[in-house]
Amino acid sequence: MKKTGLLLILFTLLYSCKDYTEQDLQSGAVFEQELEELKSFYEIPGMSALIARGDEVVFEKQWGFADWEMSRNVQANTEFPIASITKLYSAALVLKMTEKGVLDLNKSVTSYLPEFQIDKSIQLKHLLSHSSEGQIGKQFHYSRRFGLLSAVLEKATGEPFDQLLQKEILEPLQTENTYFLKNDIQVARRRDQFAFPFNFNGSAEPGRVEFGFSSSAGLAANPQELLRFSQALDNNSLLSSSSRTELFRGISEDLPYAYGLFKQKIEGLDVYWVYGQYDSYSSLLIKVPERDLHLVLLANNNHLSDPARLIMGDLESSLFALSFLKNYLFDQTDTPLDPNPSAPVNTSLEQKIQLARALGESFMSRYREEDWQAAKSRLHGLFKTESLAHINLLHSLSFLKTVAYHTGAGDQHHFDAQLLEMANTLLQQEPNNPYLYAYLGDFYQLNGDAESAQYYAKELLQLSNFEPNWYTQEAKARLLDQIAAVDKNLDGQLGFSVLHLESGQEISHFGNKRFPMQSVYKFPIALVMLQAVDRGEFSLDQMVEISPSEYIPSNGHSPLRDRFPRGTSMSIKELLRYNISESDGTACDVLLRLLGGTKETEKKLHALGITDMAIATTEMVQMKNDTIQYQNWATPRGMNQLLKVFHQGEVLSEPSGNLLKEFMSISTPWFDRRLKGKLPPGTKLIHKTGTSNTYQGLNRATNDVGIIELPNGEHLAVSAFIMDSRDQHQERENAIAQAARLAYNFWTSTN
Repeated sequence: MKKTGLLLILFTLLYSCKDYTEQDLQSGAVFEQELEELKSFYEIPGMSALIARGDEVVFEKQWGFADWEMSRNVQANTEFPIASITKLYSAALVLKMTEKGVLDLNKSVTSYLPEFQIDKSIQLKHLLSHSSEGQIGKQFHYSRRFGLLSAVLEKATGEPFDQLLQKEILEPLQTENTYFLKNDIQVARRRDQFAFPFNFNGSAEPGRVEFGFSSSAGLAANPQELLRFSQALDNNSLLSSSSRTELFRGISEDLPYAYGLFKQKIEGLDVYWVYGQYDSYSSLLIKVPERDLHLVLLANNNHLSDPARLIMGDLESSLFALSFLKNYLFDQTDTPLDPNPSAPVNTSLEQKIQLARALGESFMSRYREEDWQAAKSRLHGLFKTESLAHINLLHSLSFLKTVAYHTGAGDQHHFDAQLLEMANTLLQQEPNNPYLYAYLGDFYQLNGDAESAQYYAKELLQLSNFEPNWYTQEAKARLLDQIAAVDKNLDGQLGFSVLHLESGQEISHFGNKRFPMQSVYKFPIALVMLQAVDRGEFSLDQMVEISPSEYIPSNGHSPLRDRFPRGTSMSIKELLRYNISESDGTACDVLLRLLGGTKETEKKLHALGITDMAIATTEMVQMKNDTIQYQNWATPRGMNQLLKVFHQGEVLSEPSGNLLKEFMSISTPWFDRRLKGKLPPGTKLIHKTGTSNTYQGLNRATNDVGIIELPNGEHLAVSAFIMDSRDQHQERENAIAQAARLAYNFWTSTN
């Protein structure tokens, strides 16, 4: 007897009390067996599955532990966190509020949330369709910006998001087991019906429940209530027919995401789906309206979703989904879900299964070497038949290379040629896809080609209109590791921040730490004075009397004092030149006196939005005690923000801005050994240094901040601070020069 036939007999006996068709029984028998195999393959502790055709449940099964510690199995009503499936509930709520006239999908997000720094052309429909990043409205990119919808809903209705969703969505569905995850007490009260989390790191270990909620994630539900919600979207009991159509259509036929769920044409059928993934949970909901079919899958580790890279928008990368599709839609129960890796590929479905299997094996190869070898054999068979270009397949090759590099499971260079060819093909098709740059950066990094890896990291960071993500952190790490190495060689603390002014991309090493500014603070003081000149409070040619009583002590730097020992009178313009170009402490204090003192100067600085900076004491006061200088502090990131607003020309008139740039560009050997020290000859730079005296071998501040012009005309704001160092003066300056050159090389790298 065939294996499928035996399964059918067992399944018929098990479900003989229900009115299933013979096809349902056969499909269910194979589906159950395949899910059991996948649960074992992916090391999933507990899982629940439910399939309905219309109002009729045609498959329902649970496996494994909901609570390992208590030996409690998953039951039919066990509740699981559903993570991003919450997005579909939120999308339904947004459309319901649109029906009521509370929201308008074509309105800008900033019209509801003016405080958010986001492109004004991004509309609510772009958040709903994950088309707010990259090319707005034209490019799908799964985005955390979806979470802004909860703030939009709260602003528009005046109601807390969770209460609004409860009232408008959950109460009409009469749910009792769907709720937002808020705290441990809530979970403890539901312990007998809650699926506890697990991670897999070679063996199962306790995970964590992720509390907190927004329009992006946070709901927990059992399979029956999740099914009820899915059915309600089809029967128009939650939304009007027109809103339901809009939900499933989205903004473009060309995008794989509608509103709150993915859409995909598979074998001529419209398939809608949404997945969820936390570190310790995963979930999948599939809808096929033409067949009136619904699938709910829930698990208490992340392996139901994570291996398939569902974030890319291809349901057929999931073996779980393929099992459902082949058994319930394609009538291909006999097509194996675990074919021999070297088996010939004769049909489209067989190719998809082989690709999905290779994706799963590459994911699991970090734990099992045999999966690396299986994926290798499987991919060899696929590459023999045709040239493939699929981003999830590229992910598999990249993952296999990484695993081989770190574990020695196989030859890390085995698929180098295919990986490069595929990546470059995809890059021509999607030149604005950050994942492609990330994969290429990893490829070259593992191959020891740091220059090429740096190029792709830089290109990734310069892509416009993308939120920070794991790949941006990885790209920044290419430079940060080098900066950290410079810091490691210092006897002191290096704070370093570089901001690419055209793209807004920023890389910081201790960028939020407070460092004493020393004479660097003469730059913000000069800027505040020039603002006062622009307002007409002073004029540049206004003469100012300076008496010897204002001179800072002889242990402080003051060319003005040394040239005019009996006092003098000079213009504000000349005071500014002394303050910036000659870093004169007396000139600085006179400017502070004219501005009304340190508190008034700091107040005007903070009014620009620059709050990570303090101007608390004069140069005269700083001279009295070596530790007072810590009161005049800035963070490297805060200083770069000031350099940014200065560069943008929004805080000073053009003549005032040009004058300050002129004073900051004056070149002397004393100033040129830091940021400029290792830059290519002729590189344009405006900057301001700061240096403390050295007492008993300890130097508290060696600094340089400024703006570097790149060969392509773009600019880097760079702030470098070294604090509490016992290194020699030359060593400190050399460290700043090294860090600046590393930043320069990163942003000018070419491939």
